[in-house]
Amino acid sequence: MLADSAASMGIAGAAQARASVAAAAEWAGAAGGAWAAAAAAGSERRVARLLQDQTEVLYAEQQELDWQGQTSRRHSSNRRQAARTQQRQRQQQEQQREWPPRPGLRSTWGIEEEESFWRVQPRYSTHTCIGPKPEDRWQAATCKFDNLCLNASTLEFEYYVNTDLYPDMPVAYDQLAAQPQHQFSEHLVSAVMWMQDKNKTAGWRPIVKRQPFPEMGERVRWAPAPQALLQAFPQRFLVNFGHAMFDLAVPLFEAQHLFGIYRPDAQVLVLNQTLNDRWEEVAYYMERMVNTRDPARSVFRLSWDSDALWLREYSRKILGDDRDGLVCFRTVLAGVGNLTRRGRATDALPYRAAVAERLGLEEVPVGQEERPVITMLDKDGRRIIENSEEIRGLLQRRYPAAKVQLVDFGKHPDLTMAEQVQLMSESNILISPCGGLATVLAFMRPGSTAIVMNFWHTHMNRSVMMEQQFYDNLEYLDLQYFPVSLGDYEGTTDRPECELVANGTRRHDSRYPQSGALVNCNLRFGDEGMQRMLHYVDQAMMRWAARQGRWDVIRPLQQQRAAELATAPGGAGAAGAAEGGSVQAGPAAGAAAEAAAEQSRQRQRYGNVLRQGGEGAAAAAGDDSWQADE
Repeated sequence: MLADSAASMGIAGAAQARASVAAAAEWAGAAGGAWAAAAAAGSERRVARLLQDQTEVLYAEQQELDWQGQTSRRHSSNRRQAARTQQRQRQQQEQQREWPPRPGLRSTWGIEEEESFWRVQPRYSTHTCIGPKPEDRWQAATCKFDNLCLNASTLEFEYYVNTDLYPDMPVAYDQLAAQPQHQFSEHLVSAVMWMQDKNKTAGWRPIVKRQPFPEMGERVRWAPAPQALLQAFPQRFLVNFGHAMFDLAVPLFEAQHLFGIYRPDAQVLVLNQTLNDRWEEVAYYMERMVNTRDPARSVFRLSWDSDALWLREYSRKILGDDRDGLVCFRTVLAGVGNLTRRGRATDALPYRAAVAERLGLEEVPVGQEERPVITMLDKDGRRIIENSEEIRGLLQRRYPAAKVQLVDFGKHPDLTMAEQVQLMSESNILISPCGGLATVLAFMRPGSTAIVMNFWHTHMNRSVMMEQQFYDNLEYLDLQYFPVSLGDYEGTTDRPECELVANGTRRHDSRYPQSGALVNCNLRFGDEGMQRMLHYVDQAMMRWAARQGRWDVIRPLQQQRAAELATAPGGAGAAGAAEGGSVQAGPAAGAAAEAAAEQSRQRQRYGNVLRQGGEGAAAAAGDDSWQADE
């Protein structure tokens, strides 16, 4: 390369190159003397530092010579830029495979100590639990067990007691009568969300074995995954994205987060602990959201590397058959009954942070965003906003500096889970119908605004929030529930077929006593609804501008409002502004009166529904189970 450089640069260039090499050699000789002196003094750290400095300088000299040998400075710059781009791409691809993550992930504070414990040869099992005792409120406890083995024949986990010191020492004492317990209580922990299924879910416990921890052999093997996460999978939690994430994935992650030992290579194991669910049905529905054919579409793969498996499936996978044997885990986490968003006021941000870390999500720092992004979600089926394209165009004209996009998810979106997370990360303001589709808002950046549609509850005669139990603890978002009126259901294409009826024969008619008639119906916003929407988006946009210091974004809105006030009746238009106006500058008073009259007629239409609903409708006001459906 040096000869090529001299040929292209001429004799002067070659002389300069030889001088550079000679200088580098002279510096290296001086550095070598310093190494000897430092070594004689016994300073190993200084030797290493000098060696590194010399290596870096020689590398820099060689890089300079290489650069001088190029015929085109611009061509060399382009090649270096391309190399850096390829390097970043390789780093992003490898980032998901590298673990532990960068420092700062709150869910891994205990993983280093936990991994050091895994290197100790076990002699017996241990455990620790967080939450109430079994006699008090067992459904709310979460336990971490160390060194348990899954029995391939009984499909029970075995807990090994230290018999060297106390052959008959109890594993616990009854909290009510202080009586010794030589087996764990049958209701030690709950395997599924207890608020909804406390009468349908059996408790879970490991079986105590008074013997040393078994020695590894052909039929006793360590599981490749160091952690096992145990949970039952009710069929009702597998019907859409929202349930699969908030009722199944989030509780399992929260169990890892509580103990600070989140690792994506943990193995999720399915317990058959729910009643009234058949194995075949649960297995079928698991393929929709959990064990999808394409792993990129699985909500569970956002947090873990592998599919969720039944106990027998996993033991067969490790042992090779269904014969007697043991599959042992370093750590087993159980007890997710109080870790859902509805049950426990746990911080929601750690789940989002862990997903972002696992995906290698790169986000623009606050204050450096080029422009705000408003994302509207569209879909097929029910509860859609029929004139969403009209709203998108209106918002784009109102905020020309913003990017306003309408994303059609459809019933089965083409976007992978990682792409959906990226979409939410890039959205500053989200507008979404209610239902499972809206739950992707959990991946929006802290400080963003989500505007989620309500639905009109005909029994309660008011606008009602559908997913409030999921979002109560999303501490990092500005979540706005968008109230609807009966007028927002007028002019849609799906009525009256969409309306649920009492004692109906359709599957969804069973929800009528809890949710009313319009829970599945589409929305279409007229002038009044459009004005309501603009007010919500205006507030969100002003909040974004204040956080970013980007007052230029709302300047067109200020100019537009000034023009509206100037043309409003009464000169300055103050009276018109006080009335709320409409999408257009001067709405017809007759249209507003007609809308009010129509809403009155609708209220009269549904006025007797509450009395017809009887106790079932009254119970809906105090039971949020109806809110959690599709």
